[in-house]
Amino acid sequence: VNLFMKKLEPLKRDKNLIPFSQEHHHTLVFCTRLKKADALTQEKIIKNFIKDFWENNLSEHFSLEEKLFLQSLSTQNELVSRFQNDHNEIRALVSYCLKTTPIDLPKLKELADCMIAHIRFEERLFFPYLEKELSPKTLDQIGKELGHQPIVCTSFKPEFWKK
Repeated sequence: VNLFMKKLEPLKRDKNLIPFSQEHHHTLVFCTRLKKADALTQEKIIKNFIKDFWENNLSEHFSLEEKLFLQSLSTQNELVSRFQNDHNEIRALVSYCLKTTPIDLPKLKELADCMIAHIRFEERLFFPYLEKELSPKTLDQIGKELGHQPIVCTSFKPEFWKK
C-alpha cells in the first residue's frame, strides 16, 4: 500500500479530554485571525481582541488544564515541564502584547505561532501521555469537572481579519 494513498485515521481522543480539544480549535481560529493584524489595524482593536480572547477563553483554559492535569500526575518529566513552560511563555507574550505601545507585530506573530505549537504539542504528545498515564477513573473525574464548563466562542467585532 502506498503510504501517500493510505487514508489517515482520525486521532482517537479520550472523551473526557475532548472539551479541551474543542477549545484548541477556537484557539487556532484566534491565532489565524491574529496573524491577519497588520500596520493598518488599530492598536486598540488588536489589544481588545487579545484581551477578549484571554479573558473569555484562554486564561480559564490554562487554569483548568493546570489544575486538573498537574494534580493528577505523579511525576515531573520533560512533557510536564514543557506543558508548564509553554503556558508561562504564552502568558508572558499575552501580557507583553497588551502592554506594548505601539503594537509589536512580530510579537503578535510570535504569540500566534507559540500558541499553535503548544496546541500541536498537547494534541500530539501531551494528551496521549495523559491517556496512558492517568487511570480511567481519573480521566472520568476530569470529564465531570469539564462538564460544568461551557465552551465559549465569543464573537469579536470589528472583524479586522476580513479586510
